[in-house]
Amino acid sequence: MSEHVGFRATPHTVAILSTAAAAPARREDLLSTVGLTNAYGNYKRNIGPLVEAGFLERTEPESLRSTA
Repeated sequence: MSEHVGFRATPHTVAILSTAAAAPARREDLLSTVGLTNAYGNYKRNIGPLVEAGFLERTEPESLRSTA
């Protein structure tokens, strides 16, 4: 993760990535892993940057609700 300039690994990001690495997961499942609700703000702060950095990808790119 260190090669991504501006990306900062946090305990939340590590837990989310560990969960996603085990199997495809819905965003509410990824957020609940770190004790967060499926609110858009939680997605935007915790999963959105991982998608933008290329650490996560949408499982159904044509669906706007697909996140990881």
